Amino acid sequence: MTRSLTTGEFEALRKRVTSLRDGVVRAETERDQFEKEVSAAQFALQALGFDLDGDLEGQLEALRVRAEERLGALEALLP
Repeated sequence: MTRSLTTGEFEALRKRVTSLRDGVVRAETERDQFEKEVSAAQFALQALGFDLDGDLEGQLEALRVRAEERLGALEALLP
C-alpha cells in the first residue's frame, strides 16, 4: 500500500532536492576552478623547465640550490 505525500511533505522534499541540486552545482563549479588552477600551475612549472613526470621535490631542491648560488654570486659583487 502506498501513501500519498502531504503538501507539506512534498514541499519539504522539493526544497531538499533543490538544495542538493544547488550543492552539486557549487561542487562542480569548485571542481572546475580547481582544475583551472592546477592547469595554470602545471603550465607555470613547465615554463620554468620542470618535468612534471619527474621528481618534483628533487627539481625544487635543485632550483633552490641554484638560486642560493646565484644569490651568493650577486652578493659577492656588492661593495
